[in-house]
Amino acid sequence: MNIITLVKEHLIRYPGMKPRDIIKLIYQNEFGGGHMIDSFDNSLERLQNECATLNSQTTLTSEVIGDNLIRVYLGKLDSVQILTLNQIFVASSKQSHGNLASFINKLETIKAAMVQGEIDYDNQEFEVELKAYEKLNFPPISHSEQYRKEYKPHYRLVDKRYFQYFDIINKINQLLITDKPLTIAIDGKCGAGKSFLANLLCEIYDANLFKMDDFFLRPFQRTEERLSMPGGNVDYERFKETVIDPLLKKKSIKYQRFNCSKMALDDDIQVIPYHNLNIIEGTYSLHPYFGKYYDYAIGLDISDKLQEKRILDRNGAMMLEKFKNIWIPLENKYFEAYQIFKQVNYLYHVE
Repeated sequence: MNIITLVKEHLIRYPGMKPRDIIKLIYQNEFGGGHMIDSFDNSLERLQNECATLNSQTTLTSEVIGDNLIRVYLGKLDSVQILTLNQIFVASSKQSHGNLASFINKLETIKAAMVQGEIDYDNQEFEVELKAYEKLNFPPISHSEQYRKEYKPHYRLVDKRYFQYFDIINKINQLLITDKPLTIAIDGKCGAGKSFLANLLCEIYDANLFKMDDFFLRPFQRTEERLSMPGGNVDYERFKETVIDPLLKKKSIKYQRFNCSKMALDDDIQVIPYHNLNIIEGTYSLHPYFGKYYDYAIGLDISDKLQEKRILDRNGAMMLEKFKNIWIPLENKYFEAYQIFKQVNYLYHVE
């Protein structure tokens, strides 16, 4: 969404917008909301206090403001939901957003669109506010008093790619209340975002992460018989012996990663101290050979069309053909044979 379209849509939705509200929208579009956070705990306290004053719906609603950013409007949330939203808010703020030159260019673009009549707004009123704002050296800016009275803008600015996993993160927070050890499995189709979700969880939580990609078969194991087995494309025996069994015994984990470039195990031995929170990420992480070692299983599904687009964007045309001819059929055989998506605690359909 370009900046002119964004401003026009917001003026239709909020016709009472003053010039400073337009500037704030453009500022958020460029820089995100990280300037609001001085610490996780202070951010959480402010969110708790703000939610306590609200009597609106408990369903969180959102609106796009561009560049993967959304405003999430607050409601009467419970304590775990408030924690979850704050975690996503803080994680979103750590993403790199914008630069001053781009911000100034967007402001000038909007000013020109008003002068030319592309945006139906008093361009002189906007220019007066903009000149005063420029003299302050383009700082963060608050909503106008009129906007606050008319629209009551209680929201947090977050990355929509993070917010899509709100329900998953909220459930994990509920499970962590007990302080019991928690093992999470993230299985799903290639291109569905398993690594993205796992990395986000590690950004939010202090956790160990183990990747099934580190346990692909070595060349001598890739027999026709082995690859004909559903889920046989991974060294599940080695994964169980070196990761799952020690986890269940609350011991440190020692293993060698499979190196795709060398088609062999790395010489270095990874030594991972035991942790109460462990994440197992990757296709085949719910292979029945492992038994039910996990406390919470997440499945990520994706349409064939979107899967191909993501793999093409990520890996290129040549690798896409390998995925389509080799790896995707092997994965699909595994999903179908063991009905993986019927076993998970939470199934997310990627859109």
